[in-house]
Amino acid sequence: MLTIIFLCNELDWSKTKKVIEEVKSNLIVGKVYHGFWNCADIQNIQVGDKAYFKKVGKKPLGFFASGRIISAVSQLKSENPNYRTVSSAYDNNLTNNQFSVAVEWSSVVDTDQLLDIKKLQEKPEFKGANFKYQKSGCTFDSNYVKWLDHYWGEHCYNLTQVQKAAFDRDPRSAAPVNNAINRPRNETKIPVPEEVYQGLAQIKSHKAINNMSDSIAVIRHARQIGLNQVASWIESNPRNYLIGTVNGFELP
Repeated sequence: MLTIIFLCNELDWSKTKKVIEEVKSNLIVGKVYHGFWNCADIQNIQVGDKAYFKKVGKKPLGFFASGRIISAVSQLKSENPNYRTVSSAYDNNLTNNQFSVAVEWSSVVDTDQLLDIKKLQEKPEFKGANFKYQKSGCTFDSNYVKWLDHYWGEHCYNLTQVQKAAFDRDPRSAAPVNNAINRPRNETKIPVPEEVYQGLAQIKSHKAINNMSDSIAVIRHARQIGLNQVASWIESNPRNYLIGTVNGFELP
């Protein structure tokens, strides 16, 4: 599964603003929103690939939505014999050799609340990452996907608390962290209060959670068994919790 970056330029931003409002209103009430997005001349996008939408050109700049690639209703491969090899994601609407793919939107933020690319580039996790693309539909480097998922999820979740974003599920659960910025384990253990340390050990011993990096499931289980301090700590320290599930926790 790839992560595809779709672009929106200044000329299309006014139209996209209306789409964002429509997506948000649908997600808030639990409705699914499907649409299409231009992917230039790129032909390797597959159903199931992850999608991020990025505003380029004039400010504001940054990511404004995420989603996933789905099968188009009217498929290019079925209607045009010249494109039998493309996936079912490609829509039959082909204009000037510019392709488009079907997308299901899963999260969106208000048009004045974009996730700033410059702020992401300042973070050590994105050292060496490329955020500049000349055309829509390019693939984001897989080495950085988990961190884009993490920071987008955190950004989107925080904005939902003030009604400036919407999602179809908690976006913070979409960021399993497999390594902590590639530092040695003994340098990145996360210090936690003793009650939290003991509580996490108790939850792990229950074996009720298949993946401890699924913070949403851990928070829910913690509250069910009365470990409210554990749940509150995770909610207040989502990034540290994710790193701790990989490199371990320790008492201060």
